Amino acid sequence: MIEHQDEVDAMFNTLVDQLKLVLPDFGELLALDGKGIETHARERKVKDVEQKEPDGRRDTDADWGVKTYHGKREDGTLWEKVMSWFGFKLHLIVDANYELPVAFKVTKASEAEIPKAHDLLDEIEERHPDILEMCEYLDADRGYDDGK
Repeated sequence: MIEHQDEVDAMFNTLVDQLKLVLPDFGELLALDGKGIETHARERKVKDVEQKEPDGRRDTDADWGVKTYHGKREDGTLWEKVMSWFGFKLHLIVDANYELPVAFKVTKASEAEIPKAHDLLDEIEERHPDILEMCEYLDADRGYDDGK
């Protein structure tokens, strides 16, 4: 798919443009999040790094991702849950009213969410500036709050 990314992006942006025509309030309420996508291919071993040609059994674009969740129980004790996976991460901005995508990127699992969120917003500003003008709210979890 990576070799056809430009075509996929062009089709996606055409669909977003068509959604704006049939849904006049499309983009009014946006939501942002990232999701890990696990691959079932084997990870690339250190000894295989020098191998130039992929052999079809490994995913050379994937890597390890980790996400930590924190919370507080009703009794006041704190909890922490650590999730790790080998694969990719989907970074996504959606129209929260219609549950339809506005912008997305698929990256290696280790890519940080905050910089990708800024990239997605810049992409919307460039390709669909009217959506940002229409937007009244952008909701995201507190992990995205970098003060900007």
